[in-house]
Amino acid sequence: MSARRPQPHDETPSAKGSAAQPSHDPHRRSGIWFPQTQSLAPANGDGHEEQAAHGVVAQREGLWMAGPDGILVSLRTRTTLARLLRSLGEARVATPGVSRAPGDLIADVWPGEKIIPKAARNRLHVAIRTLRVMGLERVLRSDEDGYHLDPRVAFTFVSDP
Repeated sequence: MSARRPQPHDETPSAKGSAAQPSHDPHRRSGIWFPQTQSLAPANGDGHEEQAAHGVVAQREGLWMAGPDGILVSLRTRTTLARLLRSLGEARVATPGVSRAPGDLIADVWPGEKIIPKAARNRLHVAIRTLRVMGLERVLRSDEDGYHLDPRVAFTFVSDP
């Protein structure tokens, strides 16, 4: 018998547990199965140890994601957010801690579109904020070079829909 794959309808907490209170299985939150991951964060007392233990799991094609809080979010109809998450995730896997420049993200998320630069930056800011609200608030970082996913937090792409 294989492990159950997360499904977008799994957002509703089961009667036995909730997103705030884990069930008996430490890798299970709100009916969502998480592959076991190791924390990438050092035990530095800044509160990231708990977050890093859960990590971020994203479906490679962008159909869904689950943030450190364990809440599964469907991106099936949010193609812009799916492309942004995929771009940030691929950068996180390839070069942890290195920010993607806004221009590079805009080219990835809106390929081939001719957008006024100010409007493009605004679109990117709105998309970044939306991902943060959807569960990546403590994971999605920005600096003078651009945006990146926190390298102290485990990140996993999965291919299963």
